[in-house]
Amino acid sequence: MNALATYLTTQLPAMLQFTERLVNQDSPATEPANIQQAVALVQAKMEALHMTVHQLNTNHPGTILIGELPGTLPGRPVILSGHLDTVFPTGTAAALHHHPELNERPRDF
Repeated sequence: MNALATYLTTQLPAMLQFTERLVNQDSPATEPANIQQAVALVQAKMEALHMTVHQLNTNHPGTILIGELPGTLPGRPVILSGHLDTVFPTGTAAALHHHPELNERPRDF
């Protein structure tokens, strides 16, 4: 097993726990306060990974969350992009409470 696969395997329980917290957080696009709670979860995780984090507030629902982790190797930067809002109304997360199986191992990395 290569070093990346080994690392991901050891981090799997923590990754699943974080994913569970995030997907069980209501964040409908029409409710900025709920989106901000999802942003706070992701921002705390990014800061725990020693990223420099800042929010770019727009005059629209939602917040742009930017995290930077300077590398030490030459090459181009890697940019990851996503969104934290959903189309589901408040209460959906509680009704559908998602719980990943923490004992399952991914098939491949």
